[in-house]
Amino acid sequence: MTTSRPSPTDRPARAAPIVHDLRNVSHCEPAASGRKLLAQSVLSTSNIELYDPESLPVFQALRSSVHWCVYGGSCYSYGRLASGGIDIAIDRFTTPHDVLAHVPVITNAGGVITDWDGAPLTLHSSGHCLAAANAELHQAALRRIAVPRAGIVPAA
Repeated sequence: MTTSRPSPTDRPARAAPIVHDLRNVSHCEPAASGRKLLAQSVLSTSNIELYDPESLPVFQALRSSVHWCVYGGSCYSYGRLASGGIDIAIDRFTTPHDVLAHVPVITNAGGVITDWDGAPLTLHSSGHCLAAANAELHQAALRRIAVPRAGIVPAA
């Protein structure tokens, strides 16, 4: 039995372009995960080598509190957070420009993204970023990273 394979030159005779009318989009269902406990959460960080000696204990405290951690996703991880595949992302960026584009994506998916103090991200932010799938998880992560930032050594 032979099968016919399409040739690279095969095209529909008159394929119309697909046009999406986004003017009528009034509501977007949140897609971020519904997990609310750190112990059940998946954490992501872009590159552990970006953490300096003062900020590394902050990451380690949060890492010790979650179920699983993935590394190296960079902006892809923030997209995965918005779509429900990752629950928390923490990073230390060199400039705020590295993270500001994630803000509308995550907030419109139902998530929260701030600096490590819980303040909104701006052009004048420090480059520390914490994003979570929902407000409860974000608050839990903020509480957890506040411990090493206060000079207290976190329990393993």
